Amino acid sequence: MAQRRNLLFIICLLALGAFVFFYRLGEKDMWTRLESEAAVAGRDMLDTGRILIPHFFDQPFVDNRPPGAFWLVAASYKLTGRRDEWAARLPSALAALGCVLLVYAMGRRAANETAGFLSALVLLGMLTFVLMGRMSQQDMLLTLWTMLGHWAFWRSLDEGSSAFRYVLAFQIFLGLGAITKGPAVVLTVLFPLAVYVIYSRRWRDVKWLMLVSTLPVSLALTLWWYLYVWIEWPSMRQVLVSRFVGQSERHIEPFYFYFLHIPELLGPATLLLPLLPIGWFKASPAQRRGPLGLFLISALSIFFVMCLFASRRTHYLVPLLPVLSLALGLVMANQRYDEGRYLTRSTLVLATLNPLIIVAWVFMAPDHLRLESVVREWAAFAVLAGMAAWSWILLRAGRRSTAWRISWVSCIVALAFFLGDIYQRAGDLRSPRKFAENVAKVVPSQTRLGSLSSHAALLFYVGRPMEFLDVSSVKGFLASPNHYLIVVDDDFLRIDEKRRQIVLSQSPYRQYDKAYLLRGGPSERDTRRPIIQ
Repeated sequence: MAQRRNLLFIICLLALGAFVFFYRLGEKDMWTRLESEAAVAGRDMLDTGRILIPHFFDQPFVDNRPPGAFWLVAASYKLTGRRDEWAARLPSALAALGCVLLVYAMGRRAANETAGFLSALVLLGMLTFVLMGRMSQQDMLLTLWTMLGHWAFWRSLDEGSSAFRYVLAFQIFLGLGAITKGPAVVLTVLFPLAVYVIYSRRWRDVKWLMLVSTLPVSLALTLWWYLYVWIEWPSMRQVLVSRFVGQSERHIEPFYFYFLHIPELLGPATLLLPLLPIGWFKASPAQRRGPLGLFLISALSIFFVMCLFASRRTHYLVPLLPVLSLALGLVMANQRYDEGRYLTRSTLVLATLNPLIIVAWVFMAPDHLRLESVVREWAAFAVLAGMAAWSWILLRAGRRSTAWRISWVSCIVALAFFLGDIYQRAGDLRSPRKFAENVAKVVPSQTRLGSLSSHAALLFYVGRPMEFLDVSSVKGFLASPNHYLIVVDDDFLRIDEKRRQIVLSQSPYRQYDKAYLLRGGPSERDTRRPIIQ
């Protein structure tokens, strides 16, 4: 019976995960600079065989991001035979699905199958986690190595003679995380685990001798790359150093930045946060020092250590979402979630709103968005409405646990539909791809093409070298007639008015923005020549 239940849960999670992460995965244009960098670097590695240093059109790029994620993108291109958005995002999607299954396995070991299944469902409903699983960035891969590191360390605490293999696995996952996103692994793995050991007073269970003896494994997986860059690429040393010491000058946000973005991070799971303090105070001391303490303390440690840095972005917090979902799953399982009125009613209300949102979209969306997939929208409405109705019926019949699961699955289905369909079409209403491909045809190959960093995602579609500039350097860049610059509305208004007169292209781009291709040279000369209609 337990094996059948376990198998049923795994099949359900595989089906939901495949839908959430793979539904229309390649339909959306490249959206961020990091997406474009990973896709272009992987393509260059496959074409030139330069796998040690990422290159963007023969220009070496060394940041605090080692090439681990780029290797996986190149492998995806090679194995699938495709070099498009879908293949570039495939490693992240698979890593996200792996995180879901790993969360289920860890929750099952910490308590039972129910706790693991609840944790995985909560994770599948977290907005930023799902979104990052559908983008070709390093964050989801780092999240997978972070979770595997937590799993290996947790197992090593409870093992005796067989602890060495888990300590070795911990060092391997630590090294893989570092070769994926550099020193970020210190904040997502080492720091939260150290806080947990201090809180739980389990330092006697830590296999210190094994950790020290296997430390060269993780160092060997990472330091060789930094040493190689330092020795073979002297011109990149300053770039490498600046990424370690210059974080206070990047992405500056107020200290409360992450608190304001909690709904964006968690999505529907935001409703579950009040359960954490209730479950923590009701838990026994053994539970607080055990898995519940490990997961909740890890999540809080990552959150607050990220708040200490001036450099802040929401995707930095993706590695804490799986451990937070495990804490929520254990709390719900420990407190007999099927008897909790707040939990069931709040999620049922949310599930009921899902079909209403779909109906609003069908009738209120512009025709050029709505008519493309009205059948899918009505089908999604029917499925979500049926789930909501069935959840209420089961709730009235006293089947609270089943009602909660069905209502939460409806939230996951709605999230998958939103990110795969509505968000995809709304974001691509002004296509970066069309604009970039036309720019590539018009701008001569012997000239220099620049772009402000806010739209560096164009790099994947332009298919030629581009220089990333800031507004302060635009005037000097446009002094030469052999220089071209891509800007969008907000940046366009910040450029000198005389320079704005030399417009070669004006095109819709991303929602309500317009993109412009500017040509350098004497500002008195007006060379208007529209190339994109």
